[in-house]
Amino acid sequence: DGGRVMLFPDMPASLDAFWSRVDALQMNDVAIIVYTSGTTGPPKGAMLNHANLASLSRSWLEVWAATPEDELLSYLPLCHVLE
Repeated sequence: DGGRVMLFPDMPASLDAFWSRVDALQMNDVAIIVYTSGTTGPPKGAMLNHANLASLSRSWLEVWAATPEDELLSYLPLCHVLE
């Protein structure tokens, strides 16, 4: 599907190179793979793209009305994407 993967050994050596890669991202690129629990069948990797995470973030901000002054603590496991 044309997606790109960045592995830790491929991480850019400089901050400029890092931001260059970030700028090249597309909203439909896979951002994270969250594995299901497997309670109803074999565990599967659910691919969430940057658009999914951006939408979740916007919705969360609307519901909780967080401000830049707020301090937040996330304590749920990764499978609870954005609580």
